Amino acid sequence: MQECLLITERYKGIEHPSAAAHLVNLAASYSRSKNFVEAERLLRMCLKILSKTVGTSDQSITVPMLHLAVALYHLKKDEEAESLALEAVRIREDAFGKESLPVGECDVLSNLQMPL
Repeated sequence: MQECLLITERYKGIEHPSAAAHLVNLAASYSRSKNFVEAERLLRMCLKILSKTVGTSDQSITVPMLHLAVALYHLKKDEEAESLALEAVRIREDAFGKESLPVGECDVLSNLQMPL
């Protein structure tokens, strides 16, 4: 995973949209290894890239938002974690409707004290 990110960074630049998927995957790996500090760093980079390329209200941004919320929860940054989870719910409600499965997934996560 790290190699894919390095190749993308070298040939397209770290702020290229394709780097976002690699950052999420790598961050998920760090989270599984309980390295939440590194996961947080990578997910913030990913959100910065996606904010510039797809905007802050596009539903695709909710995946790294939720992963970041979980990492922050594990780092005892509960207020920011809750805020991100609720924002992800709002974005998915706007994109898919309040009764949709993507909103339900988000809602369950934000109500169950996190972990994905």
